[in-house]
Amino acid sequence: MHLAERNEGEFRVYAAAIEAEGGVGFYAGVVVKPWGSRSLCGRGEVFRDERLEDGMTWESAEEALEFALRVGAAAVRAQRAFAAHVA
Repeated sequence: MHLAERNEGEFRVYAAAIEAEGGVGFYAGVVVKPWGSRSLCGRGEVFRDERLEDGMTWESAEEALEFALRVGAAAVRAQRAFAAHVA
């Protein structure tokens, strides 16, 4: 398993590339959690997908991680838009 994490403002994106069965490529997964002062609000994960793109595989761990980080960033943008809409 290969891991990466990135801060996206008030959120942290955790990405994983998990070797597929038979060693043929890597699955991508992502979790997004509040970070910093927002983490004190008692909110847990705002997004989780352990097999992005319905279990599609990427040729390399780096490709899977980069895709997962992009999906995580998109989830952060969606969370911010939702928060602005309900505020």
